[in-house]
Amino acid sequence: VNNPVYTGLQTTNKIHCLFYDPERPELNTYVNHDFTPVNFEIRTSEKVTTSVGKPIQLKIDIANKGLFSDSYKVNLTAASPQTIELLPTNAVTNIAQPNEITSAIISVRPLIDEDNTISIKVASVKDPTAIRTLNIPLRSFKYSLPEFGLFGFLQIIVITSVVYFFFVKKHY
Repeated sequence: VNNPVYTGLQTTNKIHCLFYDPERPELNTYVNHDFTPVNFEIRTSEKVTTSVGKPIQLKIDIANKGLFSDSYKVNLTAASPQTIELLPTNAVTNIAQPNEITSAIISVRPLIDEDNTISIKVASVKDPTAIRTLNIPLRSFKYSLPEFGLFGFLQIIVITSVVYFFFVKKHY
């Protein structure tokens, strides 16, 4: 059945098919299937952790679970918008056929060392009332060990050891 009749774009619809052998009509079966013409889901990281000032790429996948090809409008906001840079905040994905995935890539750069929440709102272009939202916690740190590299990490260990032996051991 290529184009079944449906009652609404976002409502669950049912299709019933009768399969039988014309030569043996007693051999028959019904197949019932539920479908939603416009349906999709958002897939991305469950949380984001980065260091202040370091931009990361956040990939947002949208899986088309509906019957029609569709593209999606992606809108990003932050709980504290003055403490984070999101580029772009609005995007439109490429067209995804049914059971395909399309993506939007957003640059996320925290400006200060503060927890935040990124809200992702995705709307179908085919049916703009079909909207899904997802909130992702963002944790940013002033520094992270990968920024120091191995040499920087060894320097931290040496300096800490020197401080410990000269100042702490001297008093005991």
